[in-house]
Amino acid sequence: VINCSGFTGKPNVDEAEIKKDECWNLNVMIPKKIAELCNNIGVKLIHVSSGCIYSGYDKEYKETDTPDFGLYHNSSFYSKSKHAFETITTNNRIKILRIRMPICFDLDNNKNYLKKIMNYPNLVDFKNSKTFIPELGDFIDAMLQKKDLSWSGQDIYNVVHSTPLSTFEVVWTLNVNNQGKWKELKPNWVDMSELDIKAPRSNCILNNDK
Repeated sequence: VINCSGFTGKPNVDEAEIKKDECWNLNVMIPKKIAELCNNIGVKLIHVSSGCIYSGYDKEYKETDTPDFGLYHNSSFYSKSKHAFETITTNNRIKILRIRMPICFDLDNNKNYLKKIMNYPNLVDFKNSKTFIPELGDFIDAMLQKKDLSWSGQDIYNVVHSTPLSTFEVVWTLNVNNQGKWKELKPNWVDMSELDIKAPRSNCILNNDK
């Protein structure tokens, strides 16, 4: 079973601050039931989750690092829910894939990080890990094909590209590769404190050596 469902919020994670019950149900309780069911009947489970449980640039965060933007911190409720699910499934046979700022070819997809960048009038410049969705699919396929992969307990992977990108680099790349396909991006660069947001944001680089 590959579970890609969950609460991310529309248009962003600020919605989780308003709909906490719905966020907790979709990010913690329902996937917990799925994990328990899969364990009870002996079915392998891959759960696509989030790396938004870390924040800061003191290090590249590995899978074994204790979250510093999760349940017990000044984080978003969305991040708390993602950390909570990892905490309650430590004894389950489950592969948890942490992704960050997903990018795909479909510029009409509102969940596509590139589409979000194109729509936001104000942008802040932070460097973050990114996940290219076709590569996520390749990773899952390789995981399923690997005959000697152990499924004995909880196993976590940071599934992100090896090169983190800043917001400025993404905007620059989009403009360079425009070729008339979309309107040139001319965002208003601001400080995080100038944004009208309800919850703190995760900005970090994940280590993908594993």
